[in-house]
Amino acid sequence: MVNIIINKKFYSVPSNWTVYQACFFYGFIVPRFCFHERIIVAGNCRICLVEVKGSPKLEVSCTKQVISNISIITDSPSIFKAQEIVLEFILKSHPLDCPVCDQGGACDLQNYSSQFGSNKSRFFEEKPTVKIKSWGVLINTIMTRCISCTRCTRFSLEYIENKFLGMVGRGNSSEISIFQQRLIRSIFSGNLVDLCPVGAFSSKFFKQKCFLVL
Repeated sequence: MVNIIINKKFYSVPSNWTVYQACFFYGFIVPRFCFHERIIVAGNCRICLVEVKGSPKLEVSCTKQVISNISIITDSPSIFKAQEIVLEFILKSHPLDCPVCDQGGACDLQNYSSQFGSNKSRFFEEKPTVKIKSWGVLINTIMTRCISCTRCTRFSLEYIENKFLGMVGRGNSSEISIFQQRLIRSIFSGNLVDLCPVGAFSSKFFKQKCFLVL
């Protein structure tokens, strides 16, 4: 156990925890997209930023290991501004189809945009689109909604053991896709629906049941 300081208060946490885990455990709100406690850390969404005393810039909390007497700030104006900018970059390529999205009302991006995002947009370009692809018998994909958190690719590498799912392309052309033209047949592929923080994945069986009820 090590002693740390979060927002000027002292706490004790295990020495192998990250700053994000410590903040989350003690109830401090730090937004995150790419982090998940059951898969390897990527640190690529850049929204879980915090201030660490002695550091010249904001730190990514999910990749920062706690050390003894580390001083952490989670609610400074510079943090809120940085999170607002990160959300602005994410939303520039994200379709505003919340009323018809399968994840609408239970979406991390929707919630964080309301809590940490700006009340106006500076983006007036055409949003990029991604073709709908078939990945398997369990998953329905709308990859235009994908925010490239890479939860799905990391989960597939650790648990599904399919090495053909990853990020392809560069810049505005980058997208999560399969390298080989074959379906994901693992019984664990349905977990990708639960892992996705937005509405990029949905369950084919769930939609079929909804149509049958209607």
